[in-house]
Formats: sequence, structure tokens, C-alpha cells
Amino acid sequence: MPRPVTRPSTSGDVLRLIREDGVATRAGLGRITGLSRPAVAARVAALISRGLVVERADGPSTGGRPPARLEFNAAGGAVLVANLGQSRGQLAVCDLAGTILARADAPPAEGSPR
Repeated sequence: MPRPVTRPSTSGDVLRLIREDGVATRAGLGRITGLSRPAVAARVAALISRGLVVERADGPSTGGRPPARLEFNAAGGAVLVANLGQSRGQLAVCDLAGTILARADAPPAEGSPR
């Protein structure tokens, strides 16, 4: 169970909850954060527009319209990681979940200062 977030909850707080839970709904985020429906909707809309969250319409229905499920979009960006040492250099490109997409490992170029 995600831990409650103290108010005011930022878009970053909402993103953290979605990422930690894997999948969330707007109603669930409202219960956890204590934010109003419009406040949750505004934060979720901002995250969707930035590509950090995707919306899936396959939530379980309890009699009415199925809730839209919100999911962290690991493919919504990339991170370049560099480890440059005296004897070697390492580079990696990761998605937002930390999965390595590409990597390079090489000794320093000939004639470079040590």
C-alpha cells in the first residue's frame, strides 16, 4: 500500500505514487493524497502531456464505466549515464525505469591525459 502524501501534492508526488504502485486510478490517487478530483485531474493531465504517464481504459468495472488506469511510461524519456575514469570510460542510455537501452565501454583515447 503506498504511503500517504502530505498536502499539497505536486505532480512529482503523483508521479511517484503511480510509479511505485505500477498502475493507479484518479480516484485512488485522490484517496491517497486527499486532493480534490479537479486537482488530481490537473496533475495527471500534466503528466500525460509530458509523456510520463499513459492512460489505459481496461480497469475493472464495479457496475459503472470502467476507470481509466494510469501507468508510468518508462519509455517517456531517456537518461544518459557516464562513468569516466582514468583507465576507462563507460556510457549508458537508460529509460526512465533504469533499464539499460544501450551501453559503450572503452579505454581512453590514445594521447589523452591520464
